[in-house]
Amino acid sequence: MDPQQRLFLEIAWETLEQSGHLPKHYKGSIGVYAGTGTNTYYKNNVLPNKELLNKVGVLQANTVNEKDYISSRTAYHLNLKGPAVSIHSACSTSLLAIAEAADAIRNGRCDVALVGGSSITAPLFIADIFIKKVLCLVLMVIAVLLMKKEKAPYLVMVQV
Repeated sequence: MDPQQRLFLEIAWETLEQSGHLPKHYKGSIGVYAGTGTNTYYKNNVLPNKELLNKVGVLQANTVNEKDYISSRTAYHLNLKGPAVSIHSACSTSLLAIAEAADAIRNGRCDVALVGGSSITAPLFIADIFIKKVLCLVLMVIAVLLMKKEKAPYLVMVQV
C-alpha cells in the first residue's frame, strides 16, 4: 500500500480518537475529505518488482496504490458513514478539502468531517546522483525540504 495512504489511515484514526469522534461511539455522520501526492512508491518500488506483480496481480497492485481511493478506503476501514471525497489539486489539495468539508457540514451532508492531506516522496533520497564534495550540503538541503514537505496534516471539523 502507498505509504501516503498508510500514514493517512494511521493519523486519521488518531485524529478521530483525540477529537472524541470514534465511529463506534459517535452516532452522527462523519465524512472524509482528503488527498495525496503523486505515488512515487508505486512507480519506484512496486512496478519494477515483476515477481510481486505476478504474485499479487497487476489490478490488485494498482488498486491498493491508487491515490483516488484515499477517502473511500479511509471511510471503509474506519467505518465512517458520511461522504468520502478524494481531492487532488496539487499544492492546494488540503485547502480545497477544508472548503469542501465546510460546505458539506453547512449543507447537512455530514455532521463531522475528517480533513487531511498526505505527501510522501519515495525514495526519500537517491545518494548515487550526487558528487561526494557536495553531499553534505545536499543532505542539509534535503533535510530542510523533508521537514517542510513530508507531512500529513489533519483537521476534524464540526458545526457549532
